[in-house]
Amino acid sequence: MTKKTIIICIGVMAFLIGGLYLLIIYSDLPENTSSGENIAPKISDTDNIRQDESVKSGSISASVTLIEYGDFQCPACSKYHFILKQLEENFKKELKVVFRHFPLTNIHKNAMLAAQSAHAAGLQNKFWEMHDLIFENQDKWSDTDPIVTFIEYANALNMDTKKFVEDMQAESTKKFILDQQLKGSTAGVMSTPSFFLNEKLIESPSDYEEFKKIIQDEINKK
Repeated sequence: MTKKTIIICIGVMAFLIGGLYLLIIYSDLPENTSSGENIAPKISDTDNIRQDESVKSGSISASVTLIEYGDFQCPACSKYHFILKQLEENFKKELKVVFRHFPLTNIHKNAMLAAQSAHAAGLQNKFWEMHDLIFENQDKWSDTDPIVTFIEYANALNMDTKKFVEDMQAESTKKFILDQQLKGSTAGVMSTPSFFLNEKLIESPSDYEEFKKIIQDEINKK
């Protein structure tokens, strides 16, 4: 067998292996709708849904669900955080808010640790309290080594800090976050924040009033 023939055979084998890999990867992706819309994965019991007992919560039985794929170190996500709180206050019974992790670790060095901290707090039923503290103090921890800061937040929330640290560093926590991020990617998320309204990806509204109108229009369809 000549050297040229060997090179051709190797090339063919590489092509076939590459094709098989792509077939395996894409077989796990959700099917697109006939209209080409990007659809968020179905909400499950493990999603971070604001509970009814929270003062600032939306209703679990609301007809409209807003899913945010967010990064705790993303400046835009921090700005939208305040808009979402206004929306929840305005649509107390009609709106349910879900947060899903999408840490952009290639540009935000502390995004994963922040997500791990929020998830660990959630295991002690303090996800949203930690979520708010992290976003509202983003400028104070983004450029530091924030682990001590997040432990201080846990302590301020009367959490078991030893359990908090253990849960924050657990492989199961990292897996949960990465699984959510993968689901977002397969649903079409490429940046943060990304919003799905009743499971359909929408263009991020420019301000509170525009966001409010989009949600009200969705409510009016019911």
